[in-house]
Amino acid sequence: MASLPDEATAFLLAEETDERCSMAVCTAVRKGSTSIMGLVKGLAEPLTSTEDVPRSHAVLLLAEVVSQCAEALVTPGEVHTLAAFFTARLADWPCVRGALKGCGALAARRGAPALAPDDAVAIAAAFLASVHMRSLAVAERQLSFGLLLALAQGHAEALAAARIDILDGAAAALDGERDPRCLLTAFAAIAALAEAFARAGAAGAEALEGRAEELVDVLACYFPITYAPPTTPGPGVITREQLVGGVAAALAGAPAFAPYALPLILEKLGSSLRHAKLDAMAAAAECARRYGTAALAPHLPPLWAALRNELLPPPAAGPAAAPDEARRAEELAGAAAACLTECVRAAAAAGDAQLVTAVLADELLSELLGHLAPGGAGGEMPRSAQRVVARARVLASVAAGSMEAAQRVCGRVLPAALTAAAPAAAAADPDAARLALSALLPIPILPRRAGRHLLKWPPPAEAAGVAAAALLAKWDSADVDAAVGQALDGALLPRLRLPHSPARLPSALACLGAVAGALAMRAHPRTQDAVLPALAVLEAAAPTAAADAEGHAASLNPAEAAGLVGKRQGLVKATSKSNPNPIPSSASSEVVRAAAGVYEALVSPRCLAGGAVAHAAPRVLWQQRAFAGALQPLLLRLQAGWCLAADGAAVDALLATLGEALQDAGGRALLEEHAGALLGALGRLAVGAPAAATRATALECLLASLALPWAALHPHRAAVLRALAAAADDRKRTPPHIFPFCIVYTPIPLVSWFLPCVGHVGICTSAGLIYDFAGPYFVNSSGHLAFGNPTRYWQADAASRPDAASWDLAVDKAAREFSQLPYNAIFNNCHDFASKALNNAGLCGRWHTARVAALVFLQGRHVGAVTGW
Repeated sequence: MASLPDEATAFLLAEETDERCSMAVCTAVRKGSTSIMGLVKGLAEPLTSTEDVPRSHAVLLLAEVVSQCAEALVTPGEVHTLAAFFTARLADWPCVRGALKGCGALAARRGAPALAPDDAVAIAAAFLASVHMRSLAVAERQLSFGLLLALAQGHAEALAAARIDILDGAAAALDGERDPRCLLTAFAAIAALAEAFARAGAAGAEALEGRAEELVDVLACYFPITYAPPTTPGPGVITREQLVGGVAAALAGAPAFAPYALPLILEKLGSSLRHAKLDAMAAAAECARRYGTAALAPHLPPLWAALRNELLPPPAAGPAAAPDEARRAEELAGAAAACLTECVRAAAAAGDAQLVTAVLADELLSELLGHLAPGGAGGEMPRSAQRVVARARVLASVAAGSMEAAQRVCGRVLPAALTAAAPAAAAADPDAARLALSALLPIPILPRRAGRHLLKWPPPAEAAGVAAAALLAKWDSADVDAAVGQALDGALLPRLRLPHSPARLPSALACLGAVAGALAMRAHPRTQDAVLPALAVLEAAAPTAAADAEGHAASLNPAEAAGLVGKRQGLVKATSKSNPNPIPSSASSEVVRAAAGVYEALVSPRCLAGGAVAHAAPRVLWQQRAFAGALQPLLLRLQAGWCLAADGAAVDALLATLGEALQDAGGRALLEEHAGALLGALGRLAVGAPAAATRATALECLLASLALPWAALHPHRAAVLRALAAAADDRKRTPPHIFPFCIVYTPIPLVSWFLPCVGHVGICTSAGLIYDFAGPYFVNSSGHLAFGNPTRYWQADAASRPDAASWDLAVDKAAREFSQLPYNAIFNNCHDFASKALNNAGLCGRWHTARVAALVFLQGRHVGAVTGW
């Protein structure tokens, strides 16, 4: 004992363990006054004593030091020695607390030297054989569950390979546990064990399958949670929400639990207890996030039926209900909506749309339209409004799950809503029509997870904007001011004041543009109120445009960088070949950087939004003097986005606005200062824009620019004339045929002459636009195949193919995926791209390269000779 620190001696001699003494010993070890192995030698006598108290104190002191001074163990031999010692002490009942603490500290080590797999297996085997959890005190049970958690997080693969039945031990340990602190750790341990064994290869998966039902049965005893926390809050107090989250995470631990956990959850969803339903919805949402579609799919129909009962409460929960009852019903509906969104999102990740189909096929859709229709089954207005909100919340929950779901919901609901609230009916019943408008306007902000696909408008925003605009355009004159105030002040303008959430800004601007267009058609005095705030937002964003683009370009991964290099080379080649005013190399680099920014930076959606707003009320917009300065960067950035498929509608909208300004003397005066940059952009658009409509609009603007004052036009007259001459013959750039829902084929020079079945293929959208995988990281969407015009085509049968929106989404999804892939003549080629799109569309079985090639060659129809080489 003489070689021990004084504090260690005091710790050993005390009747009760003294935390201050153990902390002092840990401090001495950290300072280097002694080492852990030196402490072991000093504790040799009490560690081997036949008396329980000094032996247990010595083991606990050593465990405290190992736990607090992990960095003091510097060699694998030291870790192994201590692991063997603590493993042996698990069978020593008086020392079990220190042994559990020491084993847990060693199992939780992640840095070098870590616990060896053999030592972890030995600890687990000794724990299962020697430690009887139910006879332990609360502190020891907490340490036991902590040991299980540490073994699961770091050594599950070794335990599975050694056939250590730790899953059975965890179930036995949890059975009958009542302490909330122990339960919280136990739930985390079971969740970690399930997740780790699911990843631990065949042995782990087999062990998990065998114990899944037993584990779920034990967890079912704690589901739903019945727990009342202490009334006096304090540090370390466990809340009911923590336990609910813990048991939900445990039930969702692995897909192997699904056959047993989901029926349990469905049973609790039918409970009459409010807290049981809330717990079940939280668990269902967690399972949807973690199980995957394969495990979740068989249970989606009954899950939707259970959630529907909470989302669409019976009439008793109406305005006449007590405030507390209404609040509880609202809470349940909100939880059900969140759960439904997670289920849709999980199914959409694997392309499964059965849940969306079930919701849209439900009678709630016809009920919603019946309540919206003036003179329908709405009854008194407050009750009708509540029904509209309840049913709209269901559709909103589905739409929030994925962009594909949002498009389907809006495609079904909005046209029907317009029919239900037709202009003539709106004049007869303005209250019902305003109710329809209130149901439309929240839709643009529903899809909050747009991901990387920011270059096109979210379909809900576009559809809702058009629908709201159609209502406002023909609204009864006596009531239109109230409707306009509701649309602008109550829904759209507040969303423009969201600098902290710019991802939602494009949707609000898109809807605002459509509404502004409707007001402009009526010459309503509040048209400026709809346009000028959008211009202010765009102007405020202009100074950060370059910085955002540069920042995104710097963050590109190697594959994206390589793709942009390829696009840059293609852009330089195209502009040098056909553009009378080719982009120099330095400017081309800037174009590529701007295009990188268009891909995901926040500036790009704002620019596209500017196009939509500009198209809505061009005269109001260009009459603002600040617009001329804002138009130049918008046009340049949108023009730079060609190579990444920027939304052509936004470019066309800006060109239309520019054309309006050039037709008016006041507009030409505003544009004089920026004539050089605008004429250059117009020249490039008139020659090189991929869409024929965009080229035609740019050419019209270029012709209108000839009316600019001589002083502004003269320095650029040669460039304008060259652009006009190059744009005059647009025949080669205009696709001679349109192939909707088709696979198209063209021969490859020389190769196809010797191997006629080999060629280049692409797939067409519902509008006939050709997409083809033309090279590494590049999907060509210019409307032409890379090797010329199509000579063969095969069209998908109308009875077996999906609707136009689903087909286009399938093609777009494949294009986004292949734009991140290298090109390989055998594996990643144009046939693979077409196959991927057809598989996304769910067309007639499984598609692959050979099937596409054989189909086009054997069943394809001839178009004509090859042109355009």
